[in-house]
Amino acid sequence: MQRRESIESGPSSLGTRLREADMSLKKIALAVLIATTVLTVSMLCPWKRAPMEGFRTGSIVVAERSVPIRQSPPKEGLFYVGKGAPVGHAQAGDMFRVGAVARVRKPMGDQIWLYVERMGGMRGWAYAGRSDSSVGNFSMNKVASK
Repeated sequence: MQRRESIESGPSSLGTRLREADMSLKKIALAVLIATTVLTVSMLCPWKRAPMEGFRTGSIVVAERSVPIRQSPPKEGLFYVGKGAPVGHAQAGDMFRVGAVARVRKPMGDQIWLYVERMGGMRGWAYAGRSDSSVGNFSMNKVASK
């Protein structure tokens, strides 16, 4: 009986260590819960929405890089088939008016394709980017789209 009391009452006793370990696990679980909540909320909030979702018919967009302009977007499905032949290239800085927006479902994520028209010139479909990405081939022209 004396031995049992000394195990439970000592400063470095097994019981104390178990309580400390339990508190550490609770702190870790709380930290994981908080981090998960913050990440979930940040992904669902509208201010974090990818710019790909902001393209609308009539918007003015600016090419961020050289992008091929095609006769048609690809068809939905497993393979990258059915996209039209190239009709030209948009260069970085070129401005276009959006005539239509198409979402093409692919296994690795939805793609956003824009039917773009340059004043007095080329028109066709251009790949804007993945719907879940914040980086794409076009950006909204803040001044002209208002």
